Amino acid sequence: MLGLVVGVDLGATNIRAALGGVESGILRRVEERTVQSESSDDVIQQFIRLIRTVSAGDLDKVKAIGIGSIGPLDCWRGVILNPPNVPFKNVYIVETLRDLFRVPVYLLNDCTTAALGEWIFGAGKGLKNLAYITLSSGVGGGVIVDNVLLIGKDGNAAEIGHMVIDFEGRLACNCGGRGHWEAYCSGAGIPKLAKYLVESRPANFHGTLTEDFVKRDELSPKPSSSWRGGGIRGLLSSSRRLAGLMR
Repeated sequence: MLGLVVGVDLGATNIRAALGGVESGILRRVEERTVQSESSDDVIQQFIRLIRTVSAGDLDKVKAIGIGSIGPLDCWRGVILNPPNVPFKNVYIVETLRDLFRVPVYLLNDCTTAALGEWIFGAGKGLKNLAYITLSSGVGGGVIVDNVLLIGKDGNAAEIGHMVIDFEGRLACNCGGRGHWEAYCSGAGIPKLAKYLVESRPANFHGTLTEDFVKRDELSPKPSSSWRGGGIRGLLSSSRRLAGLMR
């Protein structure tokens, strides 16, 4: 039997780890909320704990660790730099884990990693070109071009969430820029967009569920009890106007 590997997916909201291999498939998974701390050591300790938990009695069989992380990052130096949707920065994760577990450790952007996974094992298998987009706490992307994974000089080539889509820059992105796609279409951005439009163009949303949520300050990336049943359908119905109004 070939050796096992541990994969860790670091997102702004959740962190997940899995143990598996080419022959065995995924054997175990663990998931918890990403630590919201300014200390890079707190993040590293969460990685270590999850890797040990998911590996359980098989840690001696683990031959490598792969990390798909929110960016921006430096994949060559193995550092998670300054992600806009979390408080920590400059996490030297690769060197720390490599020295502790004595196995190779690899770091890539989480969406770049997802694109690679789909290309090798999933929906993109056999394709020459592939684009992967995720709408989550932020907006991210991964790209395969002519059978080559697009990485860039430091691993951030497909940070599509920070492309400018609104040249008037009406909304600020958590990275500090204005008009970025992520500021309008991410889990953190959609509530801000809805609030901006309801307040700047109230006639378009009078009597809608979106207006009601804004007035009660209940628009949030987190699920609300008010969204149950027909509530979410009403919210989506009125929110279809959002894209058309951003002109």
